[in-house]
Amino acid sequence: MVNQKDMKAIENQIELLKNNNQKTLEYLSALELLLVDDNNSKSKDVVLSKELDYLHSKVNSLSKDIDTFMNTLSDI
Repeated sequence: MVNQKDMKAIENQIELLKNNNQKTLEYLSALELLLVDDNNSKSKDVVLSKELDYLHSKVNSLSKDIDTFMNTLSDI
């Protein structure tokens, strides 16, 4: 991509996406903490915990994809 203005706009948007994705990971971690019983450190709801684990893995995958996109963008 030759247009530097467009490149800068894309870089800014992808950086915002990366930051928002990081916030999503933080929220998921907070939810995971809420699902742990303080008395015996076990999950209060196994099904919800598994769903959160699944979401966490998807968001982590998105983080890796964003990094790949950023690397590709920097190579242009």
